Amino acid sequence: MMTEQGGPIERLEAENARLRAALQVSEGERRALLRFLDTSALAITIFRRDGTILLVNRLAARNLGGVPAQFEGENLYAMFPELADQTRARIEQALDRSAPLVVQTRAKLLAGERWFQSTYNPVFDGDTPVAVQVVSEDITELKRVEHMLEATEGRLASVLEHAPHFIGVLDLDGVIRFINRAPDALPIERVIGMKVTELLPGTYAARVQAGMDAVRTSAQACLFELAELFGRHWEIRLAPIFRHGEVHQIVAFVLDVTDRQRASERERELEAQVQHAQKLESLGVLAGGIAHDFNNLLVGILCNAQLAQRRAGTGGRDDCLRDIVTAAQRAAELCRQMLAYAGRGQLALASVDLSALAAEILDLVRATLSKRARVISECPAGLPLIEGDATQLRQVVMNLLTNASDALDGNDGVILLSCGTTPEGVYVEVKDTGAGMDAETQRCMFDPFFTTKPRGSGLGLSAVLGIVRRHRGEIHADSEPGRGTTVRIVLPVVIG
Repeated sequence: MMTEQGGPIERLEAENARLRAALQVSEGERRALLRFLDTSALAITIFRRDGTILLVNRLAARNLGGVPAQFEGENLYAMFPELADQTRARIEQALDRSAPLVVQTRAKLLAGERWFQSTYNPVFDGDTPVAVQVVSEDITELKRVEHMLEATEGRLASVLEHAPHFIGVLDLDGVIRFINRAPDALPIERVIGMKVTELLPGTYAARVQAGMDAVRTSAQACLFELAELFGRHWEIRLAPIFRHGEVHQIVAFVLDVTDRQRASERERELEAQVQHAQKLESLGVLAGGIAHDFNNLLVGILCNAQLAQRRAGTGGRDDCLRDIVTAAQRAAELCRQMLAYAGRGQLALASVDLSALAAEILDLVRATLSKRARVISECPAGLPLIEGDATQLRQVVMNLLTNASDALDGNDGVILLSCGTTPEGVYVEVKDTGAGMDAETQRCMFDPFFTTKPRGSGLGLSAVLGIVRRHRGEIHADSEPGRGTTVRIVLPVVIG
C-alpha cells in the first residue's frame, strides 16, 4: 500500500512531470535550432559515416533539389550515386583525422553551375567521431572576382613585360621592390632589393636621388632626363604611390629616348641647313645681280683703258693705264666668280673626261703650288664621261688644288689628286695634309666672301659650289684640325 506522501507513485509522477517539461524544453530548443538553420545563409548537412542524412537545412535541401523532409533519414550515396565516391572519401578523411577538412567544389545545380567552399567538421560522441557536419558557402561571386583579378593580372603582366620602357616600384629609401625587366646583363632577382642609386654612376645617382626627394616631399610627379647614361639618352618620370593619403612608394617610368633625341637633333640640323641654303640663295641672287651690272661697267672701263693704252705709246701714262687694265681684269674675274656662284650665264656643255681634265690642270698649275708639297696624281684613264662645261670644271679643279696648297701654309705636306667612280657618278678628289678646319669653319667654307686667308676674296669655293650645282653634282668636305682636308666632287655620267 502506498503512502500519501513520499511514496513510489508520487515520486514516479513527479519524475514523469519533470521529464515531460524537459522534453518540451528540448523540443522547443530543437525547433528554434531548426528555424535558425533554415534561415542561415550557409548550406548545412549532417551525415553518418555510411552516408545517412541526419539533418539538412532548407538551403542545403534546395541545392540538392528539394525540401528537408525529402532527405532526412535517406542515404546520400543511394540518392546521388554520382556524388558517392567523392563525398564518401571526404567524410572518411574528416572522421579519420578527427579534424576539419576544407575543400572547394564546382557543382551543377538547377540554378546553374556554382562554386562552394565546404568544411567537413567531425561530430564526436565523447572522444569518438560518429558523424560529419558539412557547412557549405556559395563562393561563386568570389570565384568570378578571382578569375577577373587573374585575367587583369595576366593582362597587366603582359603589358609590363612588353612595355617599351622600364617600370619599377621603389620604396622611399630608393630600394627596388618591383621592376618589369632588368637592365642588360643583370637578372631581375639581383636587381630586386638593390637601391636604384647603386645601379648608377655618381652624378646620375645624385640626380635620381634628388628626383625621389622631390616626389616624397611634394607628393607630385617629376620629370627629368639623363643624357649619355650607358651610351643612351633617358627620360625619367617619378610619381608617388599613396596609402592612407601619404606617399608610400614611388613608381618610376624609364624611357629610352635616344632615337627621339637623335631625330630631334637631325631635325635641328636640317632646319639649320635649310636656313643656310636660303641664306646662300639670297646671297646668290644679290651677288648675281651686282656682278652682272658691275661686269657691264668693267667692260666699258677695260675697253677704254686698253684703247687709251694703245694710243698713249710709252711713258708714265702707259704704266697708269696698265694698272687700270690689271685692276679691271681682277675685278672682272671676281664678277665671273660671283656669277658662277649665282648660277648665272650659259654652260657650254659637252662630253668631258674628268680624269684627263684634272690631270691636265694639275700639270698647268703644278709650278704655282707650294714648293714643299709632294703632289701625287691618281687619275686613271678610261673612266666614264660626264656632261659639263670644260672651262668651268677646270676652274673647279684649279681652285681645289690652290686651296690645298694654301692649306700647307709653306710646310712640308702632301697633295693628292685622285679620280674614280662611285654609284652616283665620277668623282674628282683633292686631299691635303694641311692644318685642317674646325666644325664652324666647315659650316661656312662655301659661303660667299668667307675666307681664312689674309688676302682672299672668299669667292673661290663659292664659285666651285655654284658650278657643281649647275652640273647637278654633289660636293663633300671632310676635315679635322691637324689632320688635313678632303674635298670630293661627284658628277653624273653621260647616259646612253
